[in-house]
Amino acid sequence: MNIALLQEPSIKLNLSACGGLERVEIEQLSELNKRGYIVSLTVSELVGSGKFIDIVKANHCMLKKDYRFAALCQLLFYIRFWLRHRKADVFHGHYAMLLPLILPKRSVLHFHGLSGRELLFYRYLSSRYHKAHYVFCSRFIKEEFEKVYPRIPKDHLHVVYNGVNSVVFTPPLKPRPDMGKKIIFYGGWIAVKGIFDLLEMAQILKNKRVAFQLVMGGGASGHYAGFGWGSPQEIDKKVKEMAAGIQEIDLPGIIPHEKLPGLLQEMDIGVVPSIYKDPFPLVPLEMMAAGLPVIAYDIGGVRECIIHGKTGLLVPNKRPDLLAAAIEEMLNNPDRRKEMGKRAREHVVNSFSWKRHCDQLERIYKEIYSANCRIS
Repeated sequence: MNIALLQEPSIKLNLSACGGLERVEIEQLSELNKRGYIVSLTVSELVGSGKFIDIVKANHCMLKKDYRFAALCQLLFYIRFWLRHRKADVFHGHYAMLLPLILPKRSVLHFHGLSGRELLFYRYLSSRYHKAHYVFCSRFIKEEFEKVYPRIPKDHLHVVYNGVNSVVFTPPLKPRPDMGKKIIFYGGWIAVKGIFDLLEMAQILKNKRVAFQLVMGGGASGHYAGFGWGSPQEIDKKVKEMAAGIQEIDLPGIIPHEKLPGLLQEMDIGVVPSIYKDPFPLVPLEMMAAGLPVIAYDIGGVRECIIHGKTGLLVPNKRPDLLAAAIEEMLNNPDRRKEMGKRAREHVVNSFSWKRHCDQLERIYKEIYSANCRIS
């Protein structure tokens, strides 16, 4: 079977940064190729290099800034994509909103989040959208989508959780002598990721004279500049000013993804303090695969990967005081912390592998392929 994957043309594929979307797409390509599928991923712009990736140039300036030409640019991009891959059996688009309009019966539209304007022409072309299949990274995202588009057939809506490579992300082979004090966060430095709550949490722990070390990986990035979440320069300055008075905080900068497995083996607790409804973050999966209990706010898709009281702790949103209390509880109870870390690892291995992810995709592909064979 020939599977043509497509990334929304206004989004560049940055394999150097290796963010969540990049990790999902690369794992899909690798796993599907192992299973004997003919696969390719079409993008409009690529940073770095990778296998099975096809580049179809698009005018990013027009796509992002000039609405008068945006529709035309996207339409031309999709036509060129179809001409290159018209022999494909299934078209799998990540955020590729126009795909169901062009190839409705052979399309899978994959959502890793929602903006509220996913199917722009649904009002006029709903019958074409109803023929496509839709994949969501969490139940939370699926339920939000159904509120907006209740008429799309239920059997065309699928929850397929993202995975983690539990062979790469593993606990340390031997316990470290200094176990118990190291906490890790890594990700973009933006307010919605909870970085200021994290700093408040650290200040609370310091004031209570709790022994700890917080590794706060990441940095302010221009990638988020268009979202109205503050300029990278302002965020970077504020974070460093707040962290300057807390000697327990280490700011290593952006951590290359290939170095994360080794770094996580040196940690004791993971923290994911996002204050917005994160669709389904990969970070807690990586932390749990490394045998860490994870502390997070009880909001969005994160509650679908962390089992409260078993693989980590969930606390009410925007409460850095409760975040600090949960961290302190874990620091003061090494046996419970180790047991949670063990269960976290087991939970990820059993429920969130890329094999399981692609098993579910494969069933959707075969359903689409069989339906089209019957029609033809």
